Amino acid sequence: MRVFISSYKLFSLAIPIRFVSSIFINYDNSNYKIFHNHENHNTYISLPLLFNCPQDMRHGIVLKNGNTEDSQMENKTILLGAQVENEINIPSDNIYPLPKILNVMQFSFIFSGISFNKSSAYPILLLNPEHLVQNIQKDLII
Repeated sequence: MRVFISSYKLFSLAIPIRFVSSIFINYDNSNYKIFHNHENHNTYISLPLLFNCPQDMRHGIVLKNGNTEDSQMENKTILLGAQVENEINIPSDNIYPLPKILNVMQFSFIFSGISFNKSSAYPILLLNPEHLVQNIQKDLII
């Protein structure tokens, strides 16, 4: 699976490329976990604040919303996160279900798997953008 990797304090976050429309450099470090812009109807999700590991939000990741030909920047979900460091391929046999112990974490349900990288001491958590957006829309995460 092709993913974009961002590093946080004790883990790396993998965002599947198939969900990403575009990436941009972010110059605004907001103090909101979730912010909905009523002018353009974009929803901004601060991943560092959501994961309770504050750090500079270096990139914005625009998620696809089903219409692949839509180039307007309206009605989008945008993940504000740590710097996207690289793009890698994680073979599907290297992605494991989350350990049951992680079920006690408040946000474990927004991850679809975990991978352990030999070159890093920290795991790579595979984000499930669909679950994240669905739960944001249901007001389960705030």
